[in-house]
Amino acid sequence: VWGAPPAITVLCLDALKGSLGVYLGTLWLGPGWGSVLGGIMAIMGHNWPVWLKFKGGRGVASGLGVIAAIVPKITLIVLAVFLLVVYTTRYISLGSIICAALVPLLMVVFSEPQPYQLFGFVAGFFVIIRHRANIQRLWQGTELKISWRKTKEQSEEG
Repeated sequence: VWGAPPAITVLCLDALKGSLGVYLGTLWLGPGWGSVLGGIMAIMGHNWPVWLKFKGGRGVASGLGVIAAIVPKITLIVLAVFLLVVYTTRYISLGSIICAALVPLLMVVFSEPQPYQLFGFVAGFFVIIRHRANIQRLWQGTELKISWRKTKEQSEEG
């Protein structure tokens, strides 16, 4: 609605939230399970915030921040796949869903430690569950696509 700069800012802040969860979990409980627990808590707080009556986001960006903090190489693969899917289909939700399913597979393929593999499955499940309505719209062919061009109204506004 407001364009790319605000969207990128929100994405970065949400990813930072996930990374901060990993940092705090590691600080308080140690690496491995502590890192994962902190990351999961950050995602849950993002998805189901008490102050918004448990109606929050979908956990994609905060989950990306967690992955960036614990397994940077997987972050790069996931970002590349996300951009490819969104570029070819123009569905942000489809890119998010595919990447949510891809993360646990990559954790296993790269033989990441067990806590990280578990994180991949739990976080992927959270993201897919939060995209239920998007999945339904994708099946019905009514999901909104991202537009790469400004509309005439957007051009006139600035």
